[in-house]
Amino acid sequence: MELQEVAWLVRTLVSKAAVSVSLKQSADGSTIESTQTSLGHTLEETWLLDWEPRNSTHTVFGKLLVRARLASPAAVDEVVLRGRSESYEADWEGDVIELSVEGEGWDSTQVWGFTTIEGCRRYARRSVVRKGDNTKVVQVVYDWVGPNDL
Repeated sequence: MELQEVAWLVRTLVSKAAVSVSLKQSADGSTIESTQTSLGHTLEETWLLDWEPRNSTHTVFGKLLVRARLASPAAVDEVVLRGRSESYEADWEGDVIELSVEGEGWDSTQVWGFTTIEGCRRYARRSVVRKGDNTKVVQVVYDWVGPNDL
């Protein structure tokens, strides 16, 4: 978020906030609906998984150009899948959602999917954010509550 020029206070609040994400995939697999709740704020997004560029506006990141698709991990850049983290490597379960995001002066490649960490199924999002010569690898790992656990 620092490379994306998000204010320090917002970055600090977000880093300590509890986040809940709900996902729904359409029956034909062409869309993902994401509802994210944190700090009393809800963000709803629908991602069309056709790799076509679309304009979007995000509360924190501003105007974006976004592409999304369902992809095999083999088709995604290894840096996004494994990153430079010594503390976490994912063995992705099945296909992943890949996003390409262009912001104002920065870009990001993201992978969303499911993996097993410390014996538990987890939902993970990994991002590589680039601005000029600077690159940051970010990972967020969520506890997975399956549809039968709700």
